[in-house]
Amino acid sequence: MRALFIVVAFAMALPASAQSIRGMVTNGRTAEAGVWVIAETEDLPTKFAKIVVTDERGRFLIPELPKATYRVWVRGYGLVDSKKVKASPGKAPLRLKASVAPNEGSAAQYYPSIYWYSMLGIPEKSEFRSARPRARWNGSTRSRATAASVATRSARRRRARCRRRSATSGRRRKPGRGASPRGRR
Repeated sequence: MRALFIVVAFAMALPASAQSIRGMVTNGRTAEAGVWVIAETEDLPTKFAKIVVTDERGRFLIPELPKATYRVWVRGYGLVDSKKVKASPGKAPLRLKASVAPNEGSAAQYYPSIYWYSMLGIPEKSEFRSARPRARWNGSTRSRATAASVATRSARRRRARCRRRSATSGRRRKPGRGASPRGRR
């Protein structure tokens, strides 16, 4: 138990830089802020990757990495993926170069699909066929009070239809007389 405590204490005493990869991303002239820096390895039992975003000065820190050799590269909107650089935690800071995409087509190959989805323009309400939604009854979305008012409206419509029919027939039927031709002599 005591040996385990010593091992844990030693692991916690390691400086953060010994377990991390740090560096800076530039485009050749200035720092690149807000781009992704990806560190990926297959040296572990499963494929492992960590992604961080650069700050306003283009700096990044990928913390708490297991000991392995990583491929590190830059990805961002309007950029082409940079060359993959080999790095290990605790080594000298990296200097990565971001490359601007030569055209929109090549940039689109690297954008995640959710980016394109976020660029969709949702039509205005007035652009739909009917700006006013039609109310329909389905038992799960309307309250009982609304259902009762719908039923009351339906009953009123039926009564009005019956009144119109009787008003357009021209005469009222006499009691006891059927609608069949035999009863009309």
